[in-house]
Amino acid sequence: MTLTKSVSPWSTAGTAICCALLSACATPTLPRSPSHVTQAPPAAGRIPDPVMHSAPLPPPKATPKAETYSVTVHKVPVQSLLFALARDARLNVDIHPGIEGTVTLNALDQTLPQLLTRISRQVDMRYEIDGATLTVLPDTPVWRNYKVDYVNMARSTSSSVNIATQISTTGGGSSTPTLTNANGSTSGGAAAAGGSGNNNSTTSVTNRSENNFWGSLEKNIRDMLRETTLGDAPSTISSAAPPPAPGAAQPQPGQPAQPTPPAVPDNVLAAFNASSSERQRNAPSVIVNAEGGLLAVRATGRQHEKIQQFLDIVLGSAKRQVLIEATIIEVRLSDQYQQGINWSRLHGGLTLTQKPVGGTLPGSNVAIGTTPGLFSINYINPTSALGNITTAIQLLESFGKVKVLSSPKISVLNNQTAMLKVVDNNVFFTIKVTPAVIGVNGNVTTPATYESKLETVPVGFVMSVTPQIADSDEVTLNVRPTITRIVGYVTDPNPALAAENVISQVPVIQAREVESILKVYSGDISVLGGLMQDSVDNAKDAVPGAGVLPVIGNFFSYRNEKVSKTELVIFIRPVVVKNASINGDYKDYRYLLPDTSGAVSEPYSEPVRGKVN
Repeated sequence: MTLTKSVSPWSTAGTAICCALLSACATPTLPRSPSHVTQAPPAAGRIPDPVMHSAPLPPPKATPKAETYSVTVHKVPVQSLLFALARDARLNVDIHPGIEGTVTLNALDQTLPQLLTRISRQVDMRYEIDGATLTVLPDTPVWRNYKVDYVNMARSTSSSVNIATQISTTGGGSSTPTLTNANGSTSGGAAAAGGSGNNNSTTSVTNRSENNFWGSLEKNIRDMLRETTLGDAPSTISSAAPPPAPGAAQPQPGQPAQPTPPAVPDNVLAAFNASSSERQRNAPSVIVNAEGGLLAVRATGRQHEKIQQFLDIVLGSAKRQVLIEATIIEVRLSDQYQQGINWSRLHGGLTLTQKPVGGTLPGSNVAIGTTPGLFSINYINPTSALGNITTAIQLLESFGKVKVLSSPKISVLNNQTAMLKVVDNNVFFTIKVTPAVIGVNGNVTTPATYESKLETVPVGFVMSVTPQIADSDEVTLNVRPTITRIVGYVTDPNPALAAENVISQVPVIQAREVESILKVYSGDISVLGGLMQDSVDNAKDAVPGAGVLPVIGNFFSYRNEKVSKTELVIFIRPVVVKNASINGDYKDYRYLLPDTSGAVSEPYSEPVRGKVN
């Protein structure tokens, strides 16, 4: 028996229609743009080759000990002493015939270069050892090249901070005294008595810095050569004068005849000219090629030693580098600390010093007349958790709400000025109106013209810093952080604008800045604080119409007056950089770089919060 099942063609058609309808509801796949950045497919892994054991290196051979000599001589001719030393050292020797003089020496167990150096200090000579040959020559000027790796750039920096107030007065007679301070600032005031005058006070601080490395280096080397060059030998002709020229003027009639100078012998004149040519040929010379970083000097051997010592010190100082970490925070003080931050709360593991005006910090070499920081915190416990600025900011959270305004980090070379600017250039316009010209009949002959000028004002954070790094990692900083913000707008009161119904809004800028010179050791934190301000926020709202009614209008209105006090605190932490690489002193910032190995990089660990020892 066979069973069969019949399928209606209508059911098949209905199923196809349902599938078509459902596929129309699906979201179509968008084509990928050719410029879309896609992650590269991972490379196929391969089994590394087996490690082959390399042959062990031979043990290092002991360096043979240099042979030493003991010499005791008294007024011995230098040529005889040099021959004896070359014979004992089994060296060939070439001595210039100009080597003369006697030597008195007592040396015990010294090498041959040490003995020759001591001899060259008594006799005008220089030596060269080439293989098995010792060559002794007079110490005449020779050329020597010095490699100086420094950027070919001259920089000039100038900054000024000016504060001026002026009050107009009326009356008759005035006197205006002016006071000039030791630091170059001036203060003046005017007192009026029954006249007209001005009452003003002005304070100005101007900083200038000139940095021309290659120009200063060339000048210093020339000064060294001039000071160390031996004086010229006395001339063989002291009173003789060259013969008069053939066209020399003859005495006028009636005047006594001048005595004729004696003629200079030809041999003396030739010797004089030869001596002058020799002095010019042996004169020291300096050639500077800043583009190639090369310094060529022609000088004696003794002068070359002084020049090499000078270059080592200068380049070692000029190439020092410091990483400056600055954090600018704004603390909105709580009700318990409305008089400012209680800095004594931070005494655990820290020493706090407040610098009064006109004195010096304890243990500091900053001279009177400079402007050190308002506060200085020195870190004295290296094993404590307070190792960076983050911990100091966390300690300030107990005084109110902390808001970090900026946290820049910048590296700068020794005695170079660095500037960091993170601002928004707000745009406003100044408008100049030329009124219309109306003719006799009342018609406008020349229409009014308007001329607008684009002006920008930076709003944000600007900081300039100039460090001086000592050998002991002590950093002297000239810092000037500036924070600006727009607090409102005022309308230009020009009557010409008002007559034409033109409103020109000019922004009102609030600026908070500190200009200071302070001394901090590498890794310590310096704090500039005490910049406090009060802000008032008035919020008012009312029911339309009912809020302006007398007496009962207050029942239909809302008013909230909020007064807050904030304090600006600036943390500065310089760190002297010894190894300027991502594997050296910048290793804490490796996590900011993209990781190509696939491993997730973690930032440096935060310090343990708790009591600071």
